[in-house]
Amino acid sequence: MVYKGNYSNNERNGEGCDYDEDGNKRYSGNYVNGFREGSGHLFDKNHILRFSGHFLSGIIQGNGIAYDEFGKKIYEGEFLNNKFHGFGSMYHKNNKLMTNTVFYQGNFVNGKIEGEGKEFSGDEGFLGCCLYDGNWVQGCRHNFGVSYDHNGNKVYEGEWKFGKREGFGVVYSS
Repeated sequence: MVYKGNYSNNERNGEGCDYDEDGNKRYSGNYVNGFREGSGHLFDKNHILRFSGHFLSGIIQGNGIAYDEFGKKIYEGEFLNNKFHGFGSMYHKNNKLMTNTVFYQGNFVNGKIEGEGKEFSGDEGFLGCCLYDGNWVQGCRHNFGVSYDHNGNKVYEGEWKFGKREGFGVVYSS
């Protein structure tokens, strides 16, 4: 890695950039006492932006935006220890092309969908339609929640267990 930027007390401090051995920019942003800290941008070896947001002591932490290998937004929200953590929005991928439509909006814990959140449709003609509003555990509908059809009509309201209806609930007819 090659660094170009400001130094203070023999440490990287202030604005700077890291470059790989081929001269490709891998990071641009702020440094404090030698660590990536504050606003910064990470790039992959193909010059594609993979992350834009906040760093703390060299770790992705705070608010930011993650991008896929094509440079399309896949997540926007809070991070902790380089993982989605806290409130955020995950975006749809259709046929490897990002639609920039929210797939899930809610809480994340250690990179997984967990807690209160909403799932949205990615089907053509129904983009952005809420399909589920409720609790999640390990990326599955769990505990109480409400599911909807593509027209916004309630389909089921009640208890869920790891993605399946289980316990008390009400099924609505269309």
